[in-house]
Amino acid sequence: MLKQLSAEEKQQEPMMHALKVRIALSQGNYCRFFKLYRYAPNAGSSLIDVFIDKIRILSLRNLAIGYIATNIDLNYLTTTHGFDSVDECEKFLLANGCIIKTTADGLQKKLDCKNSIKPLRNA
Repeated sequence: MLKQLSAEEKQQEPMMHALKVRIALSQGNYCRFFKLYRYAPNAGSSLIDVFIDKIRILSLRNLAIGYIATNIDLNYLTTTHGFDSVDECEKFLLANGCIIKTTADGLQKKLDCKNSIKPLRNA
């Protein structure tokens, strides 16, 4: 299908965005993907909403493995994974079996990476 597009069609903003999304996913560049999701032209983000949960799970699996010795702040995950609020992020994580810990002072919530790897693999 891409071969059938003219050079002019490939230069249109929605098509360029779609190609960038495709490249980001094929490279496993989740950070770039979520930035593209946040700034999708037209109704592009609505199309991505169809499969974004799967991409979030794939990204979280990799992060949990990379940060196994520590925990990841939910504020960071909210920003990097295209959630609208920390509450939305927390609900998503809990719905997928992740473990969330609150710091001793009760001010921060963090994803317990070590104990969340298995639920993320099964999600």
